[in-house]
Amino acid sequence: MDRTKRMARDLQPRRAHYEPDVKFRILHLFEQGIIPPDDIAKSFGITVRTIYNWRDEYDRRGMAGLEDAPKSGRTPLLSREKVRKAVEDVGKKDAITVKGVRGRISEKFGIRYSHGHVWSILSQMGLTYKKADPVHRRAATNEEIEAWAGENMPVIRQYLSKGYVLLSVDEVHPEIDGAAHYGYAESGQRVYATYNGSKSRLHIVGAMASGGRSIFRTQVRSNSGTFISFLEDLRAKFHRAVILLDNASYHASKDVKKWLREHPGIVPIYLPVGSPHMNSIENLWGMMYAYLRVVECHTFAKFKYHVFYFLRRRRFDLDVRSRLDSRLDPAAEAHIIRTRERLELLQ
Repeated sequence: MDRTKRMARDLQPRRAHYEPDVKFRILHLFEQGIIPPDDIAKSFGITVRTIYNWRDEYDRRGMAGLEDAPKSGRTPLLSREKVRKAVEDVGKKDAITVKGVRGRISEKFGIRYSHGHVWSILSQMGLTYKKADPVHRRAATNEEIEAWAGENMPVIRQYLSKGYVLLSVDEVHPEIDGAAHYGYAESGQRVYATYNGSKSRLHIVGAMASGGRSIFRTQVRSNSGTFISFLEDLRAKFHRAVILLDNASYHASKDVKKWLREHPGIVPIYLPVGSPHMNSIENLWGMMYAYLRVVECHTFAKFKYHVFYFLRRRRFDLDVRSRLDSRLDPAAEAHIIRTRERLELLQ
């Protein structure tokens, strides 16, 4: 189904719950007469008749008329305020899940709701199921990122003024299990695909500069020895460079630091812990994974071909410097701070 038809379907009237203040704002928009009533109703998933009913109730009883009428049936075991408090308690610790909310309600109020009932409650509260974005529990906050930038950016600018190249360096480990994950079958029948019983993985290390210059190498595994070999190739191509690294153990091992001391033309700058959003080459890995999802790779040889086709034939122009002072969004930063506080209490 294309986007236009799907949006037309989703704009059809549905049973939507709105708080009194939201109803009042819809009425205010309706009374202004700037937007046609049909457009207002479609935007909020209701009918024009519903808006007229809200207006009549508001004329008769004011804001009290916009309150929901008492529902028939059995009285809920918990009030909406108590359920919302339980959900907020879960959100203060980690991602809100049905399992977490069920456990909190059972722990705090001694009531065991079913999985489906909790899912319905979360849906009524306007919460939708989403894929969680992973955030490192020790990731730098915006304040720590600013401190990092204040300390390291002058050093980077000083080297760049001397002709050094700024490189974003990282490893990636794409893997394939050899099975086709999607296929066609008649209605009511399942799709099966065979695989070889073990996943095949590539180990790739790469460096990327502003303007699209890059270097990529495969590795048997990621360790200090293979990383030093990559640094040798990097030095041969760029001669003098400032490299941005994460805090992987083999990036800061004794052997790597010894090699860096012996080759002052390669200057390492270590990014804050758990801050991949500051590393430009992470964008490249994301683009590569998106490309691999749309090509057919039923064998490891085909998978490897497509990986190197992407890295060799595509031309990338991701600005390394533009991401060095990038910030977390407020919600992610608040999540990191809450996680740190919780870990301190557990110690």
